[in-house]
Amino acid sequence: MNSFNNFNNLPLAPAVKALFDELNIPLNSTVNEAIKPQDILEDYYKPNDEAQSLINDVYFYSQEWTAAQAKNLNSDYDGLVVLAVALKARPNSLLPTRGQLADISRVFNRAFSSTPVTIVFKYDEYIALANSERISKKNNDGEKIGKVSLLKDISLNKTHTGHTRILTELAITSAGTKAVTTFAGLYKHWQSVLSVSTLTSSLSKAVQWYLWRFYHKLSFRKFVQNQT
Repeated sequence: MNSFNNFNNLPLAPAVKALFDELNIPLNSTVNEAIKPQDILEDYYKPNDEAQSLINDVYFYSQEWTAAQAKNLNSDYDGLVVLAVALKARPNSLLPTRGQLADISRVFNRAFSSTPVTIVFKYDEYIALANSERISKKNNDGEKIGKVSLLKDISLNKTHTGHTRILTELAITSAGTKAVTTFAGLYKHWQSVLSVSTLTSSLSKAVQWYLWRFYHKLSFRKFVQNQT
């Protein structure tokens, strides 16, 4: 992904915009000011929560709405909400855990009760992408938050081939049998690509290839040693 270099050379807001441009998903290009987590999460903000305490700044993207307007939409998914979340460093240079990223994803999706939220996390030299399953409530009081699909620890400097493959699959097309022409379709497409089964399949093939190479290199080295 050519846009990965932007995360090292640009502020977070334009870097995320460039990433989505490469995925053929246009975002509002006027985003430049960070929002503090307490201002966007409001009643859901818990500063003493282990996961939420990692949130530093948040950037809000949408084609049409402000963050306040997006919180009062209906459930037709007639738009896209993307958040870029800059995380604070953890002690001892530890990376955020899968559970912490999932918890942050859930709380932001609760704050936007009627429209899905896609999150791009930035921490250390990595990014992560998160999408949350949305389940309609019978009483029409917003939606429940289900499984969080997460692509974690995407290295910006040495990107794993499995991660690159998955990110390429996130790109959309507006023509042909796989065309994505609505925001509801975009949400379903991303959920499909970021599902656990997809990630497991794609990454396991890459891991198997690595282990195969490692095993054969080791076997060849032993063979050479035995010949000397």
